[in-house]
Amino acid sequence: MEAELVPVREGLFAAPDNAPPYLIGGRCTVCGAVRFPWRTRCVACFSSGTVERLPLSRRGKLYTFTVVRVPPVGYETPYAFGYVDLPEGLRVFALLGGDLEALQIGQTVELELAPYKRDRLGRRVLGYRFVPVPTGARRA
Repeated sequence: MEAELVPVREGLFAAPDNAPPYLIGGRCTVCGAVRFPWRTRCVACFSSGTVERLPLSRRGKLYTFTVVRVPPVGYETPYAFGYVDLPEGLRVFALLGGDLEALQIGQTVELELAPYKRDRLGRRVLGYRFVPVPTGARRA
């Protein structure tokens, strides 16, 4: 029997049927600031209730990263995390996947959803991560 799959946190990402997943950001209708994750209050101008949900780009550039080889309790190594610059002008902190030894600063990466641990009830926890886009791959 397959374990139940739960998001790491509600509202961080969407996975529509027959469409690629995306992160849920927000754009303030007063000042235009774009942020992730989505919140009801703008952290730039402090307006309340003025932030509309915004699907963020699935691809970005890897700004910087690190590979973790000594695990905290409950995790397996190696794993990597870093910052990804999105076209909306955001720098998003994220787990990274794919061939960790081949990661390079400046390379194009793409969002994917993947289970990365089990919670205390044994459910698989689904999170977002970015993986390198093969050289010459078409834009999604």
